Amino acid sequence: MKAPYTIFGKTKDITVVTYTNGKLDTPPKASWDKEKWIEREEEWYGLPNKGTVRVIERKAWLRIPDPPDTPEQIAEYKAYAKKRRHEEYERLKLEFENEDHDPMAMG
Repeated sequence: MKAPYTIFGKTKDITVVTYTNGKLDTPPKASWDKEKWIEREEEWYGLPNKGTVRVIERKAWLRIPDPPDTPEQIAEYKAYAKKRRHEEYERLKLEFENEDHDPMAMG
């Protein structure tokens, strides 16, 4: 069974792993009380002994390819990149205009 999980601005369908009252559920439960992001193996020991927790392992999350960007996200990125290029152009232009450009100066 898979269910969506969103972190870092991306939503991915990831295999559900549930942990209830101190034990891993086999098969996993279809509902849970909390969700817990696990970075390191030691964090499994910190899971609560009461209730059902959906566990999302960092390693499992990273193995799933990112979903493709939508046309809206691509357009937004292009507009952002264009704005940044223009800002950089204006900054360099102003910097150049403020410099001393004496062609006879040595150095």
